[in-house]
Amino acid sequence: MEPDSKDKQQTEQAVCKKYDPLSPGKEPDEFIVTNVSHIPDKSSTRNKKLSVRKMSECILKALTQHMNVLSEITFGEHQDMLLDPYMAEIASLILKRKRKISLGIFTRINEKSVQALGRCLQKINRLSVDEQLLLPQAVFILREYVEHLSNPQGLTINGRSVATWLNEWKIHAGQPQDKVVQILQLLLGKIKTLIIADVMTYEIMDGLVPHLYVLDEVEFGENGKDINLDCYMDRIRQLILKRKEKISLVVRTKICTFNMKLIYFTYEKIKSLTIDEKYLSAGGRVMLHDDILRLPQDESIQVLKVNGLDANIWAKKWFMYDWKPEDNQSNTLFWLECCVQVKGVGILIDMTDKIMETLAPMLAEVLHEIQFGNAETGADINLDRYMVCVTTCMLQRKKKIVFKLFTELNAIGIHCLGKCLPKIYTLSIYEELLSPLCRSILCEFVRRLPWPHQQVSY
Repeated sequence: MEPDSKDKQQTEQAVCKKYDPLSPGKEPDEFIVTNVSHIPDKSSTRNKKLSVRKMSECILKALTQHMNVLSEITFGEHQDMLLDPYMAEIASLILKRKRKISLGIFTRINEKSVQALGRCLQKINRLSVDEQLLLPQAVFILREYVEHLSNPQGLTINGRSVATWLNEWKIHAGQPQDKVVQILQLLLGKIKTLIIADVMTYEIMDGLVPHLYVLDEVEFGENGKDINLDCYMDRIRQLILKRKEKISLVVRTKICTFNMKLIYFTYEKIKSLTIDEKYLSAGGRVMLHDDILRLPQDESIQVLKVNGLDANIWAKKWFMYDWKPEDNQSNTLFWLECCVQVKGVGILIDMTDKIMETLAPMLAEVLHEIQFGNAETGADINLDRYMVCVTTCMLQRKKKIVFKLFTELNAIGIHCLGKCLPKIYTLSIYEELLSPLCRSILCEFVRRLPWPHQQVSY
């Protein structure tokens, strides 16, 4: 959604406002330090947070008196700030504290600095580290220090418990391939989840082979970045089929339609499948749905989870994402029209005449649930133009429906929705997307409903 003029004006004022380093930063009790003059007196930092963006001998000396009263201190802005020369002294100051502190390291540090960090872990209750900036051997050293903690209770690392953090390992692009393979050998049998975030090579594939026999979960991709997974899917399939126990498979990257078919042949060895569908072509998602619907309904398959849902429930839902260049829209809509198993539809893209034409008979009879708009973005999908048709179809229904509205509607659209309320079992709607007028119109329709009222959630 485009911000209105008032939002733009407020944004411009915020950008132009001169920053006062002695005032709290992004958080109410945070002070941002870029030079020694930004460090307030000791009484001002008690139980507060310091975010150190630049480091020097003078800043370290000035920080000394604050280290025993701060509740949290962070270093860096996810880039190199040359912290290594000071890390040993920082660790020494932390060790002298009586109470534990929250520590954030968002800069590059070498193995020696990681060792210093490891020695003061018993004085830290919350550790946040940008692992992407560290070499894999540095993260491995930190892991060894965490493993040897006598009392890890209460410590969290990057928002996770010690046990959870130790059970996971993530591979990033930019890490030296020889080191990655070496670390994978050392981790064999010590981790339960392996995440291959944004890079996949033949060397990593070779290092992955023994892990695929013992892992509880393997994850490929991050945020839809193409890691060329298609080149390795056949080998991955063969390894999964040789497992004794089932595995959780997560795919957050592009994968071609052919390789979607390869996943079908591994279902007997998969306990849960998580696929970020918005990165798949419509053809790939059609194939995935067809494959799930064709699975034999024996006990081994009934426990399969797809995107957190029982497989048979997931297969009855269909979401329309942005069309991909390779998508054949007509074929996809024809499949949706003919698939009698689909009971829930979510429209996350701009409405068109063709989509409405396909949706109309389903909305009038077979659907149990309909969603308009993306719950994450609330973006406008041009629904106003089709609300009269939506209302006509809804009023023909014999059974009530679950209706989810995560997009904008004008007053006429809300009036149409109000007329449909007797046909709605549960209405979920983002109140912040409604104008005061639209909200008052909807409230008036709700008040007119006969008892018992519909379930309306905001």
